[in-house]
Amino acid sequence: WKKIWAYLREFWASQIISIFPKTVMDENLPYLILDRGIEFPKPDNINVNMMPFVPGNRKSLPYRLKKYWGIIRKCTQYIEDNRRVCYLTIQESCVDKGVSQRRPGLHTDSPGTAEANGLMEIFKEIKEREASKMNKKSEKKFQQSKLHRGKGEPTLLCQRLMWGAGNISVSAKPVGGIFMVSNMSNTTEVFPAKIKNPKGVVSKLGDCEHLRPLLGKGRTLDAGELVWITDLTPHESLPSSVGGRVRQYFRLVTSPISVWYADHSTPNPKGIKPEAIIIKGNKFSSGKLVRQFTGK
Repeated sequence: WKKIWAYLREFWASQIISIFPKTVMDENLPYLILDRGIEFPKPDNINVNMMPFVPGNRKSLPYRLKKYWGIIRKCTQYIEDNRRVCYLTIQESCVDKGVSQRRPGLHTDSPGTAEANGLMEIFKEIKEREASKMNKKSEKKFQQSKLHRGKGEPTLLCQRLMWGAGNISVSAKPVGGIFMVSNMSNTTEVFPAKIKNPKGVVSKLGDCEHLRPLLGKGRTLDAGELVWITDLTPHESLPSSVGGRVRQYFRLVTSPISVWYADHSTPNPKGIKPEAIIIKGNKFSSGKLVRQFTGK
């Protein structure tokens, strides 16, 4: 068992880019502090998760969320195409001392692989359906198309599930990825590491608690500190050191995402639909997940 454990740790370590780059020109930069002193609007018990909206169109937001437009604009200056659907999470809730508002535990926002998340049958069905319409030549072209890059339903050949992806461009600007900020200090921690390939490394729903000893020292965020991360950057929500305060948490996930979990996400009453495979079922349970068809 000791040899097996040693082999696993060696393999995991080989799949982690763990030395924090010294320059923002490094495409593997796992996180980037974009702004400080972000001011939040007055809380109103808002709780939306992964709601699809168009970041370049204020009218795509429900009325209650429009007061967050200023923070959204802080993010959209880094988004290449503001006409593409992105995904908004806002949680305003009173947090008890010693309790995490968001999902506790070290994880990546990328859920990992289709196999680790019980989605192989769904992906295989999509692959077979598309392949049946094409000959080998056109299928190869299809795999290189916008669909395979995440602008629609991903195929079985995608080795991981995307949740915004993310990298640094040659002009030292973030591309894709995830933007986060909260109004409470020391309640979010990001780590100076990025997973190369989650296959065999990241567990279901991005769990990577087992990688903690390999990641180095994390950085806790101050209140109002806007951070950009990739969907393969390990991070966690920390227990609050004080009780009775309303924590406001903001997250914007860019395109592409591979799957949208309907049972855990907020539909947009404005009619904006997710650009992803829609999955029905409890993602945290061991029950079967099924694909929801939109009728399109």
